[in-house]
Amino acid sequence: MLFLPAGPATAQLDSQDNPASTVQINALAELASLIEAKTQLREQLKLQISGSENVSIEDNLALNEVRRELDVLNESFLLNALGKSSSIIVKPPEATDTTWQQEVVDILKPLIDSLKSVTRKPRQIAQLRDRIDQLDLSSSEYEDAVLTINGLLSQNISVAARNKLSRYLDDWIDQTQQLKQEKLLAQSQLSELTAEDESLWQSAHRTARTFFLGRGLTLFIALIAAIGTWLTLRALWWLYATQLTSKETRRKSTWFRVVSYSYYVVATLAIMCAVLMVLYLREDVLMLAIAFLLITAALFSLRQFLPRYVSEARLLLNLGSVREGERVVYNGLPWQVNSLNLHSVLWNPALDGVVRLPLHTMSELVSRPVKNKLWFPTSPGDVILLPDETMGTVKHQTPDLVEINVRGGMTMTYPTADFYALQVMNLSRDPTFGVWIVFGLDYNLQDKSLKEIPQTLKAFVVAELEAAGYQQQMESAMAELSEAGASSIDFIVYVSLKSEVAADYFKIRRLLTQACVAAANEHQWQIPFPQLTIHQASTQQS
Repeated sequence: MLFLPAGPATAQLDSQDNPASTVQINALAELASLIEAKTQLREQLKLQISGSENVSIEDNLALNEVRRELDVLNESFLLNALGKSSSIIVKPPEATDTTWQQEVVDILKPLIDSLKSVTRKPRQIAQLRDRIDQLDLSSSEYEDAVLTINGLLSQNISVAARNKLSRYLDDWIDQTQQLKQEKLLAQSQLSELTAEDESLWQSAHRTARTFFLGRGLTLFIALIAAIGTWLTLRALWWLYATQLTSKETRRKSTWFRVVSYSYYVVATLAIMCAVLMVLYLREDVLMLAIAFLLITAALFSLRQFLPRYVSEARLLLNLGSVREGERVVYNGLPWQVNSLNLHSVLWNPALDGVVRLPLHTMSELVSRPVKNKLWFPTSPGDVILLPDETMGTVKHQTPDLVEINVRGGMTMTYPTADFYALQVMNLSRDPTFGVWIVFGLDYNLQDKSLKEIPQTLKAFVVAELEAAGYQQQMESAMAELSEAGASSIDFIVYVSLKSEVAADYFKIRRLLTQACVAAANEHQWQIPFPQLTIHQASTQQS
């Protein structure tokens, strides 16, 4: 629709619907006069500056000030003419200088564009619909502005204001026609996009074909390059570690540990370079951007793990808190550090097996020099007495479990750390072991308790053990007064025997008791039982 200046009838109708006040007409006339005056002053300053060889700073500042005032006057003129602010008056912001954030966005633009392509069609449809709505809004604003200017031109306003409003009117009529053309084009594009109807299978087939022939092939080549690089470096390392160095060097040499630790760093860098080279040669900008993002994230995360790597490097150089050949405590058990490497080996000479620990676990331990050979309280074949007086023979002991055979053909199993924490009495580790009992007699034998009774008990005990066949294994025997108990005089009877008969511990203790009872029977010694004596105070009636 083309808006032309209104005729007399139209002007009269417009003036009735939207009459312009006298204040508004006078303001428009005054602003138009000021604009003409400022425009003439601007031209004079421009001529003065262009015709002068030495331009002063004051002249440039005056020209800029006039231009700024002229822009303000033009905006005020439109505001007074239209009575409101709109997109016709408000200018778009000027472009700002690029920053480092913008540079980062430019680098990541291929990745962003690839992500956008996944939803390209729905976004295009949404953008076209938004564009059509925006064009409708702009067209409505221009149409309202044309109606307003037509109403002002029908009033009695100054010639300067009328001329300036006429120029705005012609521009806005052209702009209205242009917006309508853009709207028709956007509607046509929207119709084409909504008319496309591709099946899900066709879309998936087309997408898969494009991927496998493009980026999928690039990823496959990059994977082959990474695997090939790793296999090559692995083969070279195997050749060096097994053919060019001895076992003793691999176990004890410090520089070999450093080279072994550095191998993984070099291999990682080589694989990264191979993959980046493939992406560069294939000119896959998207995958290069993703690769650089991953590398950047890895470098930032390296700050967390760098102290740990430094500590592990000190361990490899045998300069850390744990050193080879020394003793550490791990999971409640003592271990000797056999070797320090990426997977260190700990072993206990008394246990059947070793423990392999990663280097970062070793960095949390502290070792000390070995001062004795006390690695474990027992050895396989030892006869032991547990705190609950269960006696058995150690069958197997590993870093995980200790297996014990007890009488009757039964088997007990303890976790090794728990067994190590028990107060186990080992009867067969030393050359001899001892058995003792406490035997009580009545207080009427008090005069015989110092010499006669101990000598008699010792003689009976020796005779009983010799009769039982322990003459060769018996080392010593002893019987002495232990204490004066509440109900009896207690004697301790003790014998020492060779550890080869340690399995008969309970039998020997029974023999000691039998010998003491036999001595009491023969000499008519009374064996008391616990007594409670009650003393009752006498009363007057008693």
